[in-house]
Amino acid sequence: MIRLDKINGQGHIVSFTFATDLVNGAVVKLGALSTDGESYVGSAVANVATDSIVFHASVELQYASDAMEADFALKAGKKGRGYILTKGDVVTITDDQIIGTKTVGLFVIPVVAETKLAVGARATENLVFEIIEKTTLGGVIASALRVIVA
Repeated sequence: MIRLDKINGQGHIVSFTFATDLVNGAVVKLGALSTDGESYVGSAVANVATDSIVFHASVELQYASDAMEADFALKAGKKGRGYILTKGDVVTITDDQIIGTKTVGLFVIPVVAETKLAVGARATENLVFEIIEKTTLGGVIASALRVIVA
């Protein structure tokens, strides 16, 4: 699950498709423009220093009466919403989307061949978050992340 706490009002939103189901809070590499001329082909991150990486936060439209927010996943091949984050933006994601021990003050970075983020040291990544708070979303343990490199 995700919460967009503080996103730049001038921020840029793009549409993309992904080959498999994708949960909110994932990071996606934008590839070539799709044949529809409006969306991009998304994939797992290949190069953390040079890829165009967006933060997946699609609208959680579900039509089953018993569906919960935590159950939402963008279906394979459907258009999703990606945010091009800027320095200072704050988002909160559930800890299942972060690999490693999640502690306030640590850095969270994209990982090659993954759509999840991981706790790690800053290097050449073009998207870096800092964990600024531990919290919950829908009763699930979560981390508030501030973008420090974008």
